[in-house]
Amino acid sequence: ARCGAIMGFKVRVYMSDLCSLERRKILRAYDAQVVITPGVEHTKGARKRAMEYCRKNSESTFLLSQHSNPDNGFAHESTTGPEIWEQTGGQVDAVVIGLGTCGTLEGLSSFFKKKNEHIQIIGFEPTASPVYSGGAQGKHKITGIGPGFVTDNFKRAQSRLDEIIQVSDQDAYEWTRLVAMKEGVFVGPTSGSSVWVADQLSQRDQYRDKTIVCLFYDTGERYMSTEGLFSDVGLEYED
Repeated sequence: ARCGAIMGFKVRVYMSDLCSLERRKILRAYDAQVVITPGVEHTKGARKRAMEYCRKNSESTFLLSQHSNPDNGFAHESTTGPEIWEQTGGQVDAVVIGLGTCGTLEGLSSFFKKKNEHIQIIGFEPTASPVYSGGAQGKHKITGIGPGFVTDNFKRAQSRLDEIIQVSDQDAYEWTRLVAMKEGVFVGPTSGSSVWVADQLSQRDQYRDKTIVCLFYDTGERYMSTEGLFSDVGLEYED
C-alpha cells in the first residue's frame, strides 16, 4: 500500500475479518482498497478471492502472491539472513520461524543451511490449525501464521525444516504480554509465539548453552483492538 502511494498505482488488499482494525486503518491511510473476507476462512479465503478478482481483471491487475512468489524468500535470504549472521558472529544453533506465507522460512532456511547444515530450522504454527503439520484447518487467534493451506513457499523449503512446534492461542497471548512487561518490547502475537517456542527449545538438553534465534515480526500497536490480548486492568482514574 505504501509503494502504491509512492509510485502511483492502485492497491487492492484482501484480508480476513480476523485481522485487526489497526491493520485495516493503516492500509486505508495509504488509500488502498481493503476487502474483508470471512474470518472462518482465514487467509485461505482472502487469497482465493484476490486470485479470482485478478482473473476477472487480468488486463489491469498484478497479483503479488506472497504465498508463492520466490522473491518473498529471496528477500530474507539476501538481507535478513546475513544481518542475523553478522549480529551473532555466525554463532547460530537454531532459528525459530513462524509459518505464515513461509517466505521467511524459505529464505532463512536456505541461507543458514548453506552456512552450516547442522543449524536447526524450527517452524511454528497454531495448535488449533496445524495444517503444515498435516492436520486440518481450524479456528485460531494468532494472526500472521496459520493461513489454512500449505503455501508454495513452504513446499520449496520443506526439506530444510527440522521440526514444527504448535503454539496455543493462550501461550501466544501470554508471551506477547510478557515480552512487553519483561523486555520492554511491544510486539504482536506471532512474535509472542516465537519467544515461547524459543523458550521451549531452551529447556531441552541439546540446546543448553546454545544460541537460539527467534524473530519479532510486528509491533504490538497494530493489535491494540485484538480482543483478549491486552488488558485495561490496572488503569486508574482521578478527578
